[in-house]
Amino acid sequence: ADTPASAASGNPLALLMPRLDAGDTVPARLALDAYLHARACYRGLPGVARTTVQHVPRDEKTRARFGKLMQDPPLGPEDLEAIEDGLRHRQAMILRPHMLIEALLAGSDLRLATAAKTDIAARTVNGEAFDAIILANGMAAEDHAPWLGMEARLGQIEIAQGKPRPAGALVAGSYALCEDRDRVWGATYDASADGTIVTSVSARAENMAGLERLKPGWRHEIDNGAAVTSRAGVRASTYDWLPIAGPLPDHGAAQDVFAGVRHGRAPETDAPIIEGVYLMTGMGSRGFTWAPWLASILAAQLCGAPAPAARSALRAVSPMRIIYRNLKRNL
Repeated sequence: ADTPASAASGNPLALLMPRLDAGDTVPARLALDAYLHARACYRGLPGVARTTVQHVPRDEKTRARFGKLMQDPPLGPEDLEAIEDGLRHRQAMILRPHMLIEALLAGSDLRLATAAKTDIAARTVNGEAFDAIILANGMAAEDHAPWLGMEARLGQIEIAQGKPRPAGALVAGSYALCEDRDRVWGATYDASADGTIVTSVSARAENMAGLERLKPGWRHEIDNGAAVTSRAGVRASTYDWLPIAGPLPDHGAAQDVFAGVRHGRAPETDAPIIEGVYLMTGMGSRGFTWAPWLASILAAQLCGAPAPAARSALRAVSPMRIIYRNLKRNL
């Protein structure tokens, strides 16, 4: 691409808010840790505005889950409070991705509009050797690791431009609405067999129905002539909805070393890896939440420093978990 953040990360607005689950599970802890890490990382950067999010339950089951969650809140009252119809997230953020990513990349040596021809074994990209390579390229990571088994998810949003207004957001179920200088809502989350990026009338209709639940007044305004444009992107999604970050396993060697896993035997040695090659992908629709936390883990691994995460967290996002799962299922 000619510019960074021109694919799924290139929407005019993004929402950073916590995904909260009742119970002290590894996925729940990871999601909360990632959110807090991202919030600290983005604070004070261009394109970032603190906002309050009203999280509306989509049904009675969700309402009950909110009630259970607030019996033992995972965040303090300065972050999270119960309101008459749902939850209020008091320190969420609305992001303008182009501005934020430009700030994050300041000083980097970028090679844009050039295909990356990567030789994993030689650790070269377009003939140039590197100490380390990180495959942070969404679904394209499967070009070098087809066993990842990720699923491409096509997401469409709708955009209506308007006058500047205070940053704000509403969330109901899987639909979110953000406003700033733009009004953005959606998104769909449809399986995409071949990863083709295309907008559709049916996705627009789905998003408009979601908008009706979020803010009926906007729907009335749009039906009366406000211009709306659609934008779509593909997200890489994993079987367990957790991202992938860590050294790239040597898949062939792992099949031999861990053959006993097929018969219920526990691994007795470290996973064989391809030295100096790492993965960071599978972030689904929460890339802006997951990315800073995953990047801090990879930075520690690259430098030989202690990882800023518990061992259970590292295992949960390790690419090796996918090989274990496939061996257990005899795939």
